[in-house]
Amino acid sequence: MLVHVISNYDAGVLNYHYSATWPTMSDVERWWLASIGAVGPTPPLAPASLAFGALVPLLASVRVAVRVRAAHTVAIQPAHAGYDEATPQ
Repeated sequence: MLVHVISNYDAGVLNYHYSATWPTMSDVERWWLASIGAVGPTPPLAPASLAFGALVPLLASVRVAVRVRAAHTVAIQPAHAGYDEATPQ
């Protein structure tokens, strides 16, 4: 995602909407336009889809860790295999 934003920032001066005003803009304005995809060759949803693609495995791994931790804390009851306490084995 960061690579896409940096590419957009570098190509911002080439955008026909901002070519005249790009040198006079503040750095905050330029980075904002680059991060939302308003300038540059990258479509606006490319960084968002990359962020989503990184977030999904992260959330999946957090969920698995919670499940594993919960499984270790559950007390396991012994199985009696059909015998009750009074039946001799």
